[in-house]
Amino acid sequence: MDIAVGDVIEFWLEKGEYGWEPALSGDTVKHIKCVKNRKEPIPEPFLHLVKRNVRTVRLRYSSVTVWIGILTFLFTFVLLAWRKQKMIFVRKYRKFVDFHRQR
Repeated sequence: MDIAVGDVIEFWLEKGEYGWEPALSGDTVKHIKCVKNRKEPIPEPFLHLVKRNVRTVRLRYSSVTVWIGILTFLFTFVLLAWRKQKMIFVRKYRKFVDFHRQR
């Protein structure tokens, strides 16, 4: 039940053995007037906001999410291969320099 300050509601109660009780559970409350600009008494935590937005993007734009994952994987693979190739080149260069220094 979403009731905020300023709403006008109507509800039905019955006299029960423990005092006034709802006549038919939650179905006995009716909104007559709802406040349009509602303030949340407790703001949504930042982490929940991030999780909700990530879930929305992942579900709504699933093909884009897959492409971003593939491109990230390829970029990481190319970067690692480039670093390995660079290290091989550095080792060969050092061997070449050491060989010529010994002469």
